[in-house]
Amino acid sequence: MNKRMVWVVFQKEWTDLIRDKRTWISALLIPIVIVPLLFLLIGYSMSKVEEEARAYIPFAVSAGTAPELIRQLAVIPGAVRLHPADLVQAIKDGTIRVAVEADVNAAQQIERERTFNVKLLYDPTNQKSEYAEEQIAKAIEHYAEQLMDQRLQKTGLTREWLTPIKMESQSVASKEQEAGTMLASVIPLVLLMALASGGMAAAVDLIAGEKERGTMETLLAAPVRAADLLAAKLLIVMLMGTASALASLTSISFALASGQSAEGGIGTLAALLSPAAVCLLLMVVLLSAAMFAGLQLMISTLARTNKEAQTLMAPLVFAALVPSYILMPLNPIDIPAYVYALPLFNSVAVVKEICMGQIEPLHAGLAITSSVIYVSAAIYFAAHFFRKERIAIA
Repeated sequence: MNKRMVWVVFQKEWTDLIRDKRTWISALLIPIVIVPLLFLLIGYSMSKVEEEARAYIPFAVSAGTAPELIRQLAVIPGAVRLHPADLVQAIKDGTIRVAVEADVNAAQQIERERTFNVKLLYDPTNQKSEYAEEQIAKAIEHYAEQLMDQRLQKTGLTREWLTPIKMESQSVASKEQEAGTMLASVIPLVLLMALASGGMAAAVDLIAGEKERGTMETLLAAPVRAADLLAAKLLIVMLMGTASALASLTSISFALASGQSAEGGIGTLAALLSPAAVCLLLMVVLLSAAMFAGLQLMISTLARTNKEAQTLMAPLVFAALVPSYILMPLNPIDIPAYVYALPLFNSVAVVKEICMGQIEPLHAGLAITSSVIYVSAAIYFAAHFFRKERIAIA
């Protein structure tokens, strides 16, 4: 491979590419702007729903409910008692958010110091109804504790007599690792999405776009080897994908740091990313970018038009989602060793280990080795079809 020729072609292609605003929008502007905006919108929406749910809690009670229980519910901040004819339908319509069905003889059971049943009706598909059910349940539990204390006092006992064992749970994970759990779910997904989509516009334009514009014939007729041409184009697509991934990583860190979960943002990443972890993360990003670049250039070579190339590349974005969602609920210690040898899955698994500060050298080595093999295969097939394209045009 002629390094000087690769550099010349790279400069030419890069100059043409940076003039295309669409490339920069898809590779950098979208991850830098859209990702933080999505986090802010989600946070604002959730806080708004909780604020509205806290301010107004319409509820209803069934006939015969003990007056003392009703008084306990009425003192809940924002609670308003309504009297709909059909409790279930009122919940479905949103007129009320929770209904309390107590035994008809609840008042008599309280006087006799007996147990009575209470059923809460709510709509789990409605977040406000879920919040109302939670507040009503807490109030009823508080009332039950009051009744228990009164009965214990009559017998000369205390609540401690009922609890001979006090149980306490203690976390063995550091605060950084606990915060890293959330990052380990989000960051692999964002990184692979950025890597899959960041270089897509460049890959489409560099081969399928040139074929559609009729400039590919001129480029292939130049005294430049096909390998040099492909290497230059591969570097450009890799660069765009890597830039998009790093932009996404930076934007998501600032988005987390600017919200309520500031501990899960830049501070956590800084605490978990040792120099070795940074190097490993960069290797994973570069290898994943190279694999996506090879696949995208191969597809772009096979496609006859810009539109066809974009259509054929759409499954790559879906392919980036699959491993992220499958491994999202798993802790790194529960991920089988063979996963670190699977394409894309290995990248997600290693990034999860990095985010949680649980890097296993054996897993990292297996993931890097397998990724190198997959990258080599992707570049080989891209070069194969690119050479066939050159022969066909010649």
